[in-house]
Amino acid sequence: MSTLGAMPTPEDVILEMFIRAHVHSAEELEVLLLLFRSAGRWWSADAVGEALHLDRGNARGALEALCGAFLDVRLETEVLFRFATLNAERERLTARLAEAYRQDRTALLQIVAGHGAARDFADAFRLRKEEP
Repeated sequence: MSTLGAMPTPEDVILEMFIRAHVHSAEELEVLLLLFRSAGRWWSADAVGEALHLDRGNARGALEALCGAFLDVRLETEVLFRFATLNAERERLTARLAEAYRQDRTALLQIVAGHGAARDFADAFRLRKEEP
């Protein structure tokens, strides 16, 4: 991410758009980066929860949210997940995200939190079909 007060670079803008499109919570960010850093290793929700100090439900929810775009799933005695994307640009941006996280974790968490707050605010005003 750009330094405080500096004009964001085009790559910063692309990374922020990537975050807003694919990462919807701090748990998802942490889980994505854990699995990215250990590409090739299969993880259970319990193992992810233990590694990141998350309860199993939050770990599982983040893993499920990342499936398809970022993770492979395998069923053995339990459901296992690993980082795997067939999209080279998504992999490149995930690597950039990991580097940005290493440099300024707080800035990334603020982007994720701000995105979640905006989504929650918009959802509060979404018209819902009334039940009969």
